Amino acid sequence: MPINCPTAGSSVAAQSGGGGGFGSGSGSGAICAHGAISSSNVTGVRVRTYSGSVTPPASDASTASPVALSSGQWCASGLGCASSSTAPGAAITVAAFEMDVDGVCINVLSVFCFGLNAAVGGANCCTSGPCGSGSRTDPYGGGVLVAKGSTFPPPPPPMSAYKQV
Repeated sequence: MPINCPTAGSSVAAQSGGGGGFGSGSGSGAICAHGAISSSNVTGVRVRTYSGSVTPPASDASTASPVALSSGQWCASGLGCASSSTAPGAAITVAAFEMDVDGVCINVLSVFCFGLNAAVGGANCCTSGPCGSGSRTDPYGGGVLVAKGSTFPPPPPPMSAYKQV
């Protein structure tokens, strides 16, 4: 599952006001991120941001916001982050947690980038990839916006459908 935007080491445009995640440093803002899942075993993705350069543990998946999948692609917007008016920006890490049908994190991918005040510049991940088609509110209540036209995965089958061993 690559995170396609933002890319490693890049400055990303942070809109004013923070969303889910954190907001600290010289200013706070919100960014978008998008990517693709790594395998058909992935039934969900959760995304969050961190201040600075960190290696997110899989256990942090429970504190991340769920986002919708559409044809193996995902988009998260409104991710809170620190931002700066001076390039390259405030250090942030974006993490995506891939989840299986049981809600267990099976893969973590992260990218280190910089939150830059949108008036100054930076890549606008909200207008590219699956995020570029508009947005709507995440029905899971995580405060994250997802790509318009996305479909949420169906609920898992009842436990009686699984073979006991």
